[in-house]
Amino acid sequence: SIVGTEIGFKVDNISVKEITQFAKDKSPNTNNAKLFTGKALSFNGNDYISTDLIPNKAEGTFVAWFKLDELYNFNTIFDNASGANDWECWVYNTGQLRFRTSGSFGDVTYDGLEVDTLYRMVLTWSEVDGTKLYVNNSAPSVGASGTYIQPSTLSIGGEFNTGLKGLMSDVQVYDKQWQQSDVTFDYNNPNHLVTDNPSSTIALSNLKGYWALSEGDGVVAFDSSGEGNSGGIY
Repeated sequence: SIVGTEIGFKVDNISVKEITQFAKDKSPNTNNAKLFTGKALSFNGNDYISTDLIPNKAEGTFVAWFKLDELYNFNTIFDNASGANDWECWVYNTGQLRFRTSGSFGDVTYDGLEVDTLYRMVLTWSEVDGTKLYVNNSAPSVGASGTYIQPSTLSIGGEFNTGLKGLMSDVQVYDKQWQQSDVTFDYNNPNHLVTDNPSSTIALSNLKGYWALSEGDGVVAFDSSGEGNSGGIY
């Protein structure tokens, strides 16, 4: 049972298999709805989610909550492995979070991650401003700018034989680079999209993939962005 205190509705017996976690209000009132379950998807190192989303190479943002069960090579957060067009983000056994593209162009790292700790990761990229990696609203680690190779389709939580051992939820992909104020709002308001920040330049139309990862079971990770990028759970 979910009770909405702001707009005065009550809905009983909701199944997350029957509705999405995020629904746009088609009226002029922009009363967008979101379902909160407190759930995350558990990965055992051999699991991954395959989507059809190809991130915008010119600029964009990838965000996720995750918690590691153990440190090993490699805890994959996301991967776009496709020969010369690799985009990869993982955690080494040293606790270093790293994003890299083919040829080590735009590499950016963040050190000191530990097991059994919840992290909010925000990775942004721009051919003008370069890559920026935030962890729990930290100051960003900054990588190089330049012309990025177009990545392939997005895989979440795994690549080949190395994958995440831990939990992940609330994965979002945008086709626009977040600013520090967006990162701060997102971290301080985990029950809201960054578009709820009235001072943000990020619009709902910039949200291209949104996987709450709260399904509980099944073989589909539902995309709640409205862009139709639901993924297969393997």
